Amino acid sequence: MSARSSMVDHQGGEAAAAELTAPLLETKEAAAYVDGCPGCALDRRKAANPGIPYASFIYVWIVTLCTEYS
Repeated sequence: MSARSSMVDHQGGEAAAAELTAPLLETKEAAAYVDGCPGCALDRRKAANPGIPYASFIYVWIVTLCTEYS
């Protein structure tokens, strides 16, 4: 192995090490919400309540049961 190839390997190793220390998930910047936008309202609701929306599931389930026997 020549001196030049070992230098390239060493520099590549530093770049790989720097890449490994970078965070995998970057934080999002503050989102700009528009009043009256249904997609923005949904994004705000998801940001306020992370997790599984059990209340929405129960609501849909009850409506489905009620409309089945109508």
